[in-house]
Amino acid sequence: KISRKAIFLPNGVNILMFKPKKLNKQKNIENLLSVGRLEHQKNYSLLLKSIKGINVNLTIVGTGSQKDKLLKEARVNNININIINSVPYNKLPAIYNTSDIFILSSKIEGHPKVLLEAMASGLPVICTKVEGAKEIIKDGLNGLLAENSPQSIRKHIINLSSNLRLRKTLSVSARRTVVKHFDLNKLLITEINTIKNLI
Repeated sequence: KISRKAIFLPNGVNILMFKPKKLNKQKNIENLLSVGRLEHQKNYSLLLKSIKGINVNLTIVGTGSQKDKLLKEARVNNININIINSVPYNKLPAIYNTSDIFILSSKIEGHPKVLLEAMASGLPVICTKVEGAKEIIKDGLNGLLAENSPQSIRKHIINLSSNLRLRKTLSVSARRTVVKHFDLNKLLITEINTIKNLI
């Protein structure tokens, strides 16, 4: 009889590379960040609708077929947006560290590494309630989960903007979650030991 056992090894993050900066202590947040391909599944149009009329800057790191469409939508709705083409991996931490909130507005996700990078960087995060994100984010504890609607995401942005204590709590808890469960070095050791046990 063959004994079968499944071992789940999630995505990991270099917690020495992605680490927090000092939390923005200003009352209002200014810089929102999202990282990912500019494609339908990432739902960036929803994100743009969520921030229409709010005085914030949105940076998206990524390339894809919807770039022109998103730039036009932002221009029509007077939204401050900066789309950065894919950058070298070692340049990403600086981008996270110049942001106040990370938002993942996807319609579908696997196990989003960019979410873990943002959390390791100490960013308060807002995610739509999709599989993958829901497995990482405990709503109100280490991040905020939103419905797939502009109103829901907008409510969370405004809440974080006016609540420094909540931003700090989410920031600390987000970092702690990644250090405890998604530290790349620890996961590599687990993977090596697992392979050794199989040999």
